[in-house]
Amino acid sequence: MKEILKRNAKDQVFKNLLHDRKILAQFYNDLTGRKIKPEDIKYDTIAKTIVKGQEEDIAFQIGSIFIILIEAQSSWKIVNIIRFACYMFQLFLNFIDDHIEEIFESGKNITIPAVEAYIIYTGSRDLPEEVSLKNFPNQVNSMINASMKIVSLKNAIGYVEQYIKFSMKETEYYNSNKRTKSDIIELIDYCINNNILKEYLIKHSREVINMIENYFTEERRIQSIVNDEVNKAINEEQQKHKIELEKEQQQRKIEKQKYKMELEKEQQQHKIELNKEQQKYQIEQQKLKIELREQREKNIIDLAEKLKMSPEEIANFTESSVDYINEVLDKNKHS
Repeated sequence: MKEILKRNAKDQVFKNLLHDRKILAQFYNDLTGRKIKPEDIKYDTIAKTIVKGQEEDIAFQIGSIFIILIEAQSSWKIVNIIRFACYMFQLFLNFIDDHIEEIFESGKNITIPAVEAYIIYTGSRDLPEEVSLKNFPNQVNSMINASMKIVSLKNAIGYVEQYIKFSMKETEYYNSNKRTKSDIIELIDYCINNNILKEYLIKHSREVINMIENYFTEERRIQSIVNDEVNKAINEEQQKHKIELEKEQQQRKIEKQKYKMELEKEQQQHKIELNKEQQKYQIEQQKLKIELREQREKNIIDLAEKLKMSPEEIANFTESSVDYINEVLDKNKHS
């Protein structure tokens, strides 16, 4: 987005500068070394049509030559040659439509217009002075070709060189975040004092300041929108993370509750089993106690018969006494 804004600001200055036929004539002469006059330049319908939709590009006619100036850009893209090829073919199609009767009139010679294309490069890369479709590997042997000249600071003179210097200086201010109105005025003063588009900037300084200031203002507005969108996205992401965290915490709470219930269930089951064991033990103890009592009663009855005493009398003896008497009787019996 910033690159588009930056390019648009330069394009506005570029088109405003070359809108003046006198400057455009000098600009073209500096590009080509020719000596055309402002009145030689023609803005016809065909030239305007082929660059329709590309406000940054300029097309005009000098005699039978159509000239296309591609936007002044600090970033180079090889696709520009394809853009020019599209212009060229559109120009031929428009020419055929305008001269259809002459073309099909027997014996009539038709001069097909020549096409020249230049790209004004304001970046720092070292680019070739000419590029064509043949630069694409799969187009080396193609029967269709289109070529355009690249003009940069290393091979520019006159108005072209001045415009490139102005554009590079504007980029320097932009990249240094010097974007206030006073910074823009400082930029214009610098260029005037260093003979960079001096005549044009003295005459159109207010327009240029407004163009650059407007795009800086628009850049700040769009940056504000971008920041709002970024903050919105961050808030949405934070809210999403919060919901996921709450969901995760809720899931952990459910799992913890489930574990607690399972543990309580296990403890309850263990308690039930323990109670069963205790009850079983108590029953066995009770059973053993009954068996011992019954055995003692039997022992008393047996001893009473041996001693010719009543069981009630024997019952007063201690258990150890009963056992001792039985033991003595048993020995006497065997002896």
